[in-house]
Amino acid sequence: TKFCNGMATSMHMRGFTSVLGSDRASRECAVFLFPGWVLDSPWKFILACLGSLLLGLACELALSLELRRAGESLPAKLLLHAVTLVLGYALMLVIMVYSVELAVFA
Repeated sequence: TKFCNGMATSMHMRGFTSVLGSDRASRECAVFLFPGWVLDSPWKFILACLGSLLLGLACELALSLELRRAGESLPAKLLLHAVTLVLGYALMLVIMVYSVELAVFA
């Protein structure tokens, strides 16, 4: 069976969907962060789930480092804050795909 219908979408407009649903083959293929990263196969989707997990872990690590280094130099604090914001924004984009699995891993 097909993983998705081949049309790429950056956001499922019907709300959260799951690849485990019976209508998976009729739905659009999710796009993961960049237009060329279309999740049109199970392996790509698994890699995107792992990427979401790594993004979430990296964001938490950056936030933890930012909070621990409160007394350090201003440039170091600014850099950590910028990294935390960029990772948080990337996580928001992952959630906005409205895929249950990607959201759980993020």
